[in-house]
Amino acid sequence: MAVQDDISQKDVLAADEIVRVAVIRSDLESMRENATETFGYVHSGAARIDNRDTWIEQVDSAPNLFVDRIYEGTKVRVMGDAALITSFVVDKYNTEKYQGAPSLARYHQARFFKKISGKWLVDYLHTTWAVNDPDQSQQMLGLLYKTNWSKLEEPA
Repeated sequence: MAVQDDISQKDVLAADEIVRVAVIRSDLESMRENATETFGYVHSGAARIDNRDTWIEQVDSAPNLFVDRIYEGTKVRVMGDAALITSFVVDKYNTEKYQGAPSLARYHQARFFKKISGKWLVDYLHTTWAVNDPDQSQQMLGLLYKTNWSKLEEPA
């Protein structure tokens, strides 16, 4: 049974790598092909909540924003045709192209995959900022407010 678990973990990690590279390269077709139709993404602070189409539109609106995306402390848990991958993520941004973008951001991400017709597809992402420095925490909260929360309408 352990050999099968190792194979399943390697397969889901390979699918995860395809999605990672697609986002870095702004490969919208690959993103669409490797995400379920029911895909959802809750960004840090619930600043944005995307479905597959809005996630792809967001990446398309800032092509080649990322120079790299590095996963640290990755853990994989496969449960039949479902898998959960968690890791800390360090995004390195293209600061030459996007003036004012931070050089990097660190957060924790949970990535849920489903195996559909023999292929692992990303179904759900959830990120949370992972900062230790209080000043950086305040910067991130300010950024979230400026870019997202300030645009929310008051509930009726």
